[in-house]
Amino acid sequence: MSGRYITLAPVAGVVGLAFNLTDPNNLLKGNGDEGITIALLERDHPKLEMGNRHDPLTAAFMNGTIRGTDVFIPMDLVLGGQERCGFGWNMLMDCLAEGRSISLPSSAVGASKYITNVVGGYSRIRTQFKTPIAEMGGVQEHLSRIGYNTYLISSGSSLLNGMVNNHEQPAVLGATLKLEATRRGRQVVMDGMDILGGCGVMRGEKKNSVGDMWMNAPIGITVEGANTLTRCLIVFGQGLTRSHPHLYSLIQTLQEGKEDKAAFSKEVGNMVTHAMRTTTSSFFKGVGAMFTGFSSPPTFLSNKNKAHSLNQSPQNVDAFISHYEGELERYSSVFAAFSTMALSLGGRLKTEEMISGRFADIFGSIFLGYAALWNLKRHQSAGNMNSEGMSQIGIAAEVSVRSLLAEIEGHFGTLFANFPISLVGTSGKLLFFPSGFNQSGPSDQLVATLGRLVSSPTQLRDFLSDGIYIPHHDKEEQITMINDILPDVMEAHVLIKNQRKGGKTLSNEEQLFLNRVMGVVDEIVQVSEVEHLGHEQVETDKDPNWIRPGMINDQIEQEQKKQQVA
Repeated sequence: MSGRYITLAPVAGVVGLAFNLTDPNNLLKGNGDEGITIALLERDHPKLEMGNRHDPLTAAFMNGTIRGTDVFIPMDLVLGGQERCGFGWNMLMDCLAEGRSISLPSSAVGASKYITNVVGGYSRIRTQFKTPIAEMGGVQEHLSRIGYNTYLISSGSSLLNGMVNNHEQPAVLGATLKLEATRRGRQVVMDGMDILGGCGVMRGEKKNSVGDMWMNAPIGITVEGANTLTRCLIVFGQGLTRSHPHLYSLIQTLQEGKEDKAAFSKEVGNMVTHAMRTTTSSFFKGVGAMFTGFSSPPTFLSNKNKAHSLNQSPQNVDAFISHYEGELERYSSVFAAFSTMALSLGGRLKTEEMISGRFADIFGSIFLGYAALWNLKRHQSAGNMNSEGMSQIGIAAEVSVRSLLAEIEGHFGTLFANFPISLVGTSGKLLFFPSGFNQSGPSDQLVATLGRLVSSPTQLRDFLSDGIYIPHHDKEEQITMINDILPDVMEAHVLIKNQRKGGKTLSNEEQLFLNRVMGVVDEIVQVSEVEHLGHEQVETDKDPNWIRPGMINDQIEQEQKKQQVA
């Protein structure tokens, strides 16, 4: 027995060990079965070796190995006793359905909220060419992606947590959320690093809180089911079997091995009926989209069409949710119809991983779209935000959903174009998208608006940062300094603008205020520096006069010696 990458192995007191139980001598005597079985062993169990630790990209994450040779496991240590021998796979799936829905998505939520707060604030106080970089279009694209992905991850996590709290076990949805949350969380970290630039690259204990997140981002992608495996094999492969209303029943009629032709014919008939119903529904919805596409969808930007002006009407929230629920319902219908058409591949469908991956991408985007609308409706119903706050959350939801719809159509396009049976792919495109693909994503005004809301002291910024730890007692921490000074920076920018454009002379009090704010800002944008690092530090500790070998007798030193001789 040899296991690696085991979570908490260096510190765990109890080990849940899964193994393949065989019973060649029929010792179980019908009480229990062969197959995957779970045993609970204490850390000091005889011949069980635990504790060697891995180093997962410098993260403070206990992960290590478990080894053992000829480990004897008494029957009373089998989880559930002899009767539950062979039921280990069910137990693992039950645990994984809940754990995968909570742990890694929650980590992605925390990291994304943290970066939204730190990087959003930093982009407002950091200036280039006498302009806050948060006002630059390229930076606003990054800020918008940070904002809407944080909103999506948080929405999906809250929705799945609610399901788990109701004692449901959403195995496929848990895998979908893990996949989407970790990859979108990595995108948030990437966008944050792009905005921070040198401040994000130069490490420092209190000056750079995002650099370590960049190093740790691949961990969530890899553990609890690698994202590539989850995307290409789990989400659609298992999801289709479990969620299709008739496919699993059809498989059961074949697995039972009985000559029950009536049951088989019934399930085939049900599948055909379901396929015809979803195909017809999707076709007419596609035709309807040809006409509804000429009207403008509800938006949280005001009719003034200015990036900073918001529509605060409560009725607008209801209209927005109703409209985009209809859009998602259409894509859900197309997904169901083409999933049935994909069965034309037969057993080959299991090995067409690129096709399964695109189905998984579509499913994940549809799920997050519904989660985004659910989250918006939830906060409207709670009534804990005023109309301005709801419209700001609405901007995040609008950018999120419009981005998702564009992603969905893009995935459908590549799915149809690359489907192994070209006739099926072409038929799907003509049937379900007779007017072509029309989703273009959020407008530049929406992107700019979300970027400004994330980088300014707004209700949306507080909403997307809710729950993160800010050590207000430590005034040297980067996140503390940014949050403390951000309101003053906004006021300082107004003074500077009035001074430049209106020629206003600042009072002594205003000038002192401005000097104080700019002093703190200058301290925030500075990066950590040390005299020596690594091997240099070791050598200079031994000998303060130590010189790097490459610098000995270099050209500069030779010229200095010539000058001394002269």
